[in-house]
Amino acid sequence: MHRQSAALPRKAALTLWLKESAPNPALRERFGHGPARWTEFGCRYRAELTDTDHDEAIRHFEALLKHGPITLLHAAPHHALILAAYLRIQP
Repeated sequence: MHRQSAALPRKAALTLWLKESAPNPALRERFGHGPARWTEFGCRYRAELTDTDHDEAIRHFEALLKHGPITLLHAAPHHALILAAYLRIQP
C-alpha cells in the first residue's frame, strides 16, 4: 500500500471506488477526527468491517490483492490505515 498525504491530481486515473468499505456516516461524525477518539474509532471501524454490509467490498479487495499491491485512498488517512491492517497490508 502506498501512503500519500498530498492531494491527488485533478485527473487521477482511479480504477475503482468501493464506498462500501468506508466507515458509516454516524461513526465518522462521532469520531470527528479527534485524536482522543482514535482508539475507539479504530475498534468500531474494525468491527464494522466484519459486518455483512462490507462483505462484497472486502471480497473485492482480497481478489485484487491476489494480483499485486493496491493503493487505498480515503478522505481521512487513518481510515485507510485501519482498512489496510484489516486486509493485512503493510503500509
